[in-house]
Amino acid sequence: MSSCNIAAGDNEYLGPAAINKAYRFAMDEREGSDMKQRRLEIIEQENGVWRCQTQFSCTEVCPKDIPLTEHIQELKREAVKSNLKFW
Repeated sequence: MSSCNIAAGDNEYLGPAAINKAYRFAMDEREGSDMKQRRLEIIEQENGVWRCQTQFSCTEVCPKDIPLTEHIQELKREAVKSNLKFW
């Protein structure tokens, strides 16, 4: 969190740690599509994944070498895909 410029200036931003926790559950196929959709609805709000400016600062300092920024970008793609309607 301390390396994230957005989290430093926005107390409402979920931050890379919380978003990565959402990623862990959203990408688990055992979670179910209903729970995944609800989770995506929460993280795609104003202070969720869209606040990330993809600076990779959280990934660089992560002690467990978790690709946090990549996970956030994947959640952005999932959020866009879930909102596409083909009818």
